[in-house]
Amino acid sequence: ARLEACLRQMLDAREHALPVVRWPRGEIRRWRGRLYAMRPMTTTAPGPWAFGPEAECSVPGVGRVVLAPVRGEGLDPGRLDASLRLQLRRGGERIQLAGLVRPAALDELFRKAGVPPWIRDRTPLLYAGPRLLAVGSRWIDAKAAARPGEPGVVLRWEPEPGA
Repeated sequence: ARLEACLRQMLDAREHALPVVRWPRGEIRRWRGRLYAMRPMTTTAPGPWAFGPEAECSVPGVGRVVLAPVRGEGLDPGRLDASLRLQLRRGGERIQLAGLVRPAALDELFRKAGVPPWIRDRTPLLYAGPRLLAVGSRWIDAKAAARPGEPGVVLRWEPEPGA
């Protein structure tokens, strides 16, 4: 009976709705014609959270975030300073990607990449002062990128299970 009620709710919802059916140990979501069964998502605060250049951070509802050293990719370590912070989307964020004339809106990037809305809202954003440097493990600011062959760091995001 619960399964039938769940499926009815998923199937009867408007096409672009984001229905969610929750129970104590799980939830089902619908997006783009697919059902996603997962553990319940933990509530999280929007931050910001201070984040040092050699830091690791675990945020409830988001997961584990670390800066890992690499060579010739990622962010230029010289662009990272004590003002680093992580926060979640508030809306209207933009990032300058390599090859683009204008900064790209995160909403558009997430949509084109097929990232489900509940992941978009939990993707950690790395800032240095007012500048957005990285969007989770997906995108980095072109002006803050490491040069080929030189040391760099990448933001590694390990989402919480269910995220």
